[in-house]
Amino acid sequence: MAKQTAFKAAHSFDPLTGEHLGATLAQRSPLEDGVYLLPANATFIEPQAPIGDKWPCWTGSAWELRVVPE
Repeated sequence: MAKQTAFKAAHSFDPLTGEHLGATLAQRSPLEDGVYLLPANATFIEPQAPIGDKWPCWTGSAWELRVVPE
């Protein structure tokens, strides 16, 4: 069996706007093999890059490019 890494990349988002806040780390579960503990307001799905004034925002199931008010 391949050794699991202690962490896996995840992506944080603002809980109100869904705006992508940056990358974070999910820690490996000490109780379940192959399971990583996803932090609150984060997803394992990588967002697309911003385009112009549009920023990736989490919809609850996918990233969507939106204009984010300042």
